[in-house]
Amino acid sequence: MTGAVSRIRNRAGRIGRRIRRRSQPAVPLDELQPPELLTDAVSGGYFQSIGREYAEYLIRLGSLRPTDRVLDVGCGAGRVAVPLVPYLDRGSYEGFDVHREAIRWCQSNITSRNRSFRFQAVSVRSRWFNPWGAEAAEEFTFPYPDDEFDFVFAISLFTHLLSQATERYLSEISRVLEPGG
Repeated sequence: MTGAVSRIRNRAGRIGRRIRRRSQPAVPLDELQPPELLTDAVSGGYFQSIGREYAEYLIRLGSLRPTDRVLDVGCGAGRVAVPLVPYLDRGSYEGFDVHREAIRWCQSNITSRNRSFRFQAVSVRSRWFNPWGAEAAEEFTFPYPDDEFDFVFAISLFTHLLSQATERYLSEISRVLEPGG
């Protein structure tokens, strides 16, 4: 009987160690980088440094606070989200984008480290990233209630939108941004 119990305990210990290893981030946050396919078009190989620079701008020039509820419109592969993970320690972050693979990468690599960082793919047509999207950008309603966020930003988004879509997105930003945000 002792041999069978010992084998069960050993097996359970190995399974437990395997589960703990899987749940621990394999790469330190400051070294986290998506595959080149997701970053070359927007970061030119400088994903981490550009993300840190933008995060610093949001904090210093935009007065982003660690407690803010943040929306990143067109978040891509989380270039700005990664450096914000340790900063928004009492806040939250929502990001959406038309690029489904980028969103999957963010969910697997960023949300898994901090559950208050959430990402979702939206089915908006984009000539380059989502030509099969179900909805035109000029008709898109952000998937959030009114006055939901303290801070909203969009980096390198409006260069991808025509004037009607830009007006719609600015209107939606105004709607989801709380007064005074």
